[in-house]
Amino acid sequence: MDLIAIATLRARARDGDVQALGALGKRLLLGLGTAAAPQEGHACLVDAAARGDGEASAQLALLAGWGVLRPQNWPEALDHLQRAAALGWLPAQRELRFLARQGGDDWPTLRDRVDIAAWTAAPAARQLAASPQVRAIDGFATPAECAWLIALARLGLRRAQVYRQDTAGYTDSGTRTNSEADYTFGNADLVLRLIIERISRAIGLPMCHFEVAKLLHYEAGEQFAPHYDFQDPAIPALAREVARRGQRV
Repeated sequence: MDLIAIATLRARARDGDVQALGALGKRLLLGLGTAAAPQEGHACLVDAAARGDGEASAQLALLAGWGVLRPQNWPEALDHLQRAAALGWLPAQRELRFLARQGGDDWPTLRDRVDIAAWTAAPAARQLAASPQVRAIDGFATPAECAWLIALARLGLRRAQVYRQDTAGYTDSGTRTNSEADYTFGNADLVLRLIIERISRAIGLPMCHFEVAKLLHYEAGEQFAPHYDFQDPAIPALAREVARRGQRV
């Protein structure tokens, strides 16, 4: 990634370049090309948004929606997203329309039409087996929601890996040939946050217990062969993983 030097961004921001100020805030927040400085990055974003930077307002919406550097707050998140849309930030306009499930450019009306309860409500589950417990949830996400999530991460697809058993980390394996991409703060949005909360409500576990969300892609003939998803504590490297992150359910 070709990144402008942080010193250059700082100088431009000091000279009144609002876009540079917003870009500086995002870089400091995520640690892109520099050491992460979340609090300073947040302050830059707040300043840039106040000066009319739509992208900075969208970043503040993300922080409020995910509860980063502040308590999670949906009204605040939607207020920031509405302002970003009004300032002309096209990704915010698309997202607000999608969340409202309605077109148009009346941003206050669209913001008011976003139904958080409806977005996070999980459809009823069907029990397929009692022991072990296996349930199916029909129509959990709409085709449009699935297409939205795919578009968020598909450019980051890479060869999927498995846990190493000799040391920490991951490795390629002939038993897994599909590709995957992580959803990180750099490519997340409020739609993803709402659907993850829907998953949380469906399974009765808090989001803080979740691993990083991933997009998995399978071409014809690709596979992830039968395997166990728990971490075998008899294998030292996986025992250390359990000690660090906990066992999978």
